[in-house]
Amino acid sequence: AKQLKTVTKENGALFHTIRFNYIHLAAPVEASIQVEDEVKPFMLRTGFNEIDFLVPKVKSATTVPTEFIVGNKIQKQDVELNPVKEWTVYLVQHSHTDIGYTRAQSEILAEHLRYIDYALDYCDQTDSYSEDAQFRWTCEASWAVREYLNNRPKEQTDRLIQRIKEGRIEVTGMFFNFSEVVDETALAIQLQALKQFREQGIDVTSAMQNDVNGIGWCMVDYYHNTGVKYLTMGQHGHR
Repeated sequence: AKQLKTVTKENGALFHTIRFNYIHLAAPVEASIQVEDEVKPFMLRTGFNEIDFLVPKVKSATTVPTEFIVGNKIQKQDVELNPVKEWTVYLVQHSHTDIGYTRAQSEILAEHLRYIDYALDYCDQTDSYSEDAQFRWTCEASWAVREYLNNRPKEQTDRLIQRIKEGRIEVTGMFFNFSEVVDETALAIQLQALKQFREQGIDVTSAMQNDVNGIGWCMVDYYHNTGVKYLTMGQHGHR
């Protein structure tokens, strides 16, 4: 049993998580965990089991007694809880634009236009949800958005622009995910899409570079006075 270095918010209250790992080499059986005075029953499966138990957030180092109960067998362990720095985690939903990898370049554009169609439909379908549950979408590369505006019927492009203004769909400011060796001319030319977006009332404040490990420092200079203030780098984790 050990404390995870997280703070979880539920029903307005803050909790730490104690994670119990238990290897059970027998048939499934009912079991329970007790932490101080609270008991949590569960089904103990054959093999490796991982069970999380929420306990109130502490402000200083605290030791709590725990009991893992399987039939008549009780295993006791004291777990030390320590304060954990609180972080807010934001989830950004988007499709990864990887032309020539997931499908041939001649075919992939239709896929990305359809992704935006789906995103617009999902926004419609969740309009009645609470605000934090409404569907949101991030268009990772401006290439697909430019092509959408140039090729879809006006009723569809109007839907997209309206959702962007509402904050339900975001358009980002890099034309593609560029390799580390892209030259300065290409980085300058790819900003032309931002001009078109501004003319159509679309504000772009962030850029995304995903699945690549770097970008030239000159990119910072090219985005000066474009309205783009933020950059998120999703580095390739396998290189």
